Amino acid sequence: MPIRTSESLPNPQRLGSFFLEEDMTPTMTGAALLLHALRDHGITTLFGIPGAMNLPIYDALDRSGIRHILTRHEQGAVHAAEGFARSSGRIGTCLATSGPAATNLITGLGDALLDHLPLLALTGNVPTHLQGTRAFQELDIVSIARPVTKGAFQARTASQIPALVREAVRLAQSGKPGPVLIDLPHDVQLQQTPMGVHFQPEPQARVTSHPRSYRAVMDHLKAADRPVLLIGAGAQDATRVQPFVDTTGIPVVHTLQGIGILPAAHPQRVGMPGVYGSSRANQTLSQADLILGIGVRFDDRLTGKLALFAPQARIIHIDLDPLEFGRLLQPALSVQARAEEAFEALSALAEPLNLEAWWAQIRRFAEYIPPAQWSMTQVLQTLRTVLNPDDLIATDVGHHQMLAAHHCAPSRPRHWLTSGGLGTMGYALPAAAGAAIAHPNQRVICICGDGGFQMTHQELSTLTAHQLNVKVLVLDNGHLGMVRQYQDLFTPSGRQQVELASSNPDFARLALAYHIPAVTVRHGEQLRDVMQQWFTHPGPSLLHAIVPAEENIPVVPAGRQLTDWVVRAEPPTPACPTSAR
Repeated sequence: MPIRTSESLPNPQRLGSFFLEEDMTPTMTGAALLLHALRDHGITTLFGIPGAMNLPIYDALDRSGIRHILTRHEQGAVHAAEGFARSSGRIGTCLATSGPAATNLITGLGDALLDHLPLLALTGNVPTHLQGTRAFQELDIVSIARPVTKGAFQARTASQIPALVREAVRLAQSGKPGPVLIDLPHDVQLQQTPMGVHFQPEPQARVTSHPRSYRAVMDHLKAADRPVLLIGAGAQDATRVQPFVDTTGIPVVHTLQGIGILPAAHPQRVGMPGVYGSSRANQTLSQADLILGIGVRFDDRLTGKLALFAPQARIIHIDLDPLEFGRLLQPALSVQARAEEAFEALSALAEPLNLEAWWAQIRRFAEYIPPAQWSMTQVLQTLRTVLNPDDLIATDVGHHQMLAAHHCAPSRPRHWLTSGGLGTMGYALPAAAGAAIAHPNQRVICICGDGGFQMTHQELSTLTAHQLNVKVLVLDNGHLGMVRQYQDLFTPSGRQQVELASSNPDFARLALAYHIPAVTVRHGEQLRDVMQQWFTHPGPSLLHAIVPAEENIPVVPAGRQLTDWVVRAEPPTPACPTSAR
């Protein structure tokens, strides 16, 4: 059935089940009212799976004009909604039934909470009169979801649904975005209620800082000899960032989620710092005497050992959330503002800074050069040469994620999709599907390791069903590579339970079983030709690259400063990492 557009929407009086006689008020079911409210808030796509306790919503779906994407797992649905939201800036929405289906959303909700993505999760539940009786597939999903959402609510009557949708959309998009859950018992979905009016979303409140704050920021910058601009995911409006950067001439580093805000080839882009950062970016932060952080959280993956982070630098922190100020680092100056407002105000005050000596020092900082041999790095460096500016890149979590961040960084905001705060393996494939739904005329490159890919590879069916233009790259080193390197470096007993090669499937044949063209490459000489074949095939395709297991990447051990990275040599004092994902 063709997807209906807003122009082809049915008359509101025909949405869902209703009774209409001359002396009666038109009514609709709670399920139909839900879909009506979603449309009024601009939500036109749902990712989900039907089940007994959400069937009334599916029954009304065909008459709603909302597109539904059937995923193969609820985790796939929520990650697809994340990919949709991250790549478009619009709210992503997923739908699940009760019990295990609802709990399968929890990882994605936590992921969206830590990465500040606007998400709306809808769950069905057992009828209200059965709640608390331990009915089949009954769980208190509202209580379970509250710690990993900005808000979780249950509708107790159909008439409450419009107000709940309005509040959920407001919460998801206001301030720092995040996920919200609405639980809908089965009887509430079926309940007849008078047809509501259209529900217009509320405009977001604007946070305005005093101009004196921005003049103080510029005074600090002009007084500094070695300033650095650190940008994160909160600074997605590149049109506001680049004028300030170009005018001041300031060096720029970015977080993992700040990739793409500044073009990859921009001469002032130094790179990504942090525990897995580039040597040059880490040295730049460590030698800076002032760090202007905009839209960043200063989390542990960025700073390394907090007491040793940027020891010479004063910190200026600009962020929308005042709770971020002083959470880990005490700033010399903090300004509550949206990043786009801050850059607009700072650009109006900006003037060229005298940074020739500082830039000369940065250019002398040594950079790690990987071995020139067949490796995961070589595959990603070759991939970079064939990417188009419009391509979106989704990565999973592990070695390949960090290597892609250094070697395949896109040059546009919202073109880099990765799980940052939670580090969720299995994220990439469904997130790529969601991004492809949001951007049907663009290509999405999905980069996975063999471990993470096997956590959600059933979503290859979703690619096939909708012929999504997703190009899947499986970098197969036969191990949980990041964990393997940590064990080699930091654990006394060495490798334990990280070898996958002996039981890995043939990933190319697996893709073919899902009706997706696939090819395997084992040597660098084959790579460019095979990659062109993989890229140019219409619809989804998969490239299986078998790479050496022993490739390591620079990492800063726990308890060390950012300039103390290791690749293979044992650190002087063994340290236990906070996370190997």
